[in-house]
Amino acid sequence: MEDITERTAEPGELCTCGRPAVVVYLGGKHGPTGYCGISDGGDRTGPCPFCVGERHEPSLGRCQRYRLRLEVDPAPIPLPESADVPPEVRRRYEQGQERQVVVAYQVRHGRRADGWWFVVEIPGREREEHGPYATEDAMLDDKVDRMWELEAGIVEP
Repeated sequence: MEDITERTAEPGELCTCGRPAVVVYLGGKHGPTGYCGISDGGDRTGPCPFCVGERHEPSLGRCQRYRLRLEVDPAPIPLPESADVPPEVRRRYEQGQERQVVVAYQVRHGRRADGWWFVVEIPGREREEHGPYATEDAMLDDKVDRMWELEAGIVEP
């Protein structure tokens, strides 16, 4: 039995350039990734559809905030009853008028005699040290991946 490495894109799935995808490549370092079939980096006008910042140079790779699907109006995540927020803020949040994400972690990097390292500090958890890496680029790739995991709520190293 062969491993499936790609599939036809479904409606709403996007290429890394922002156009509708025609194929989705499965697996890999970043998970499922859409491709439109045009290798020109996409429309260079307007903001990036994923981070809403300036468009990224195709030679630098995809936007770090790329998602296969953009949620136009994601459902609000209910605040836990134990959340210490005023009732008015809770009401506005639950009606989608106010969204706040609080992330408590710190990620630092640097070079030691044996190579490049990065450190993740999360209150209440043991410090994570990652390294050594032979190059700064390799370290930065893994550092960004770890930060994405933290944003997604994956706190295990």
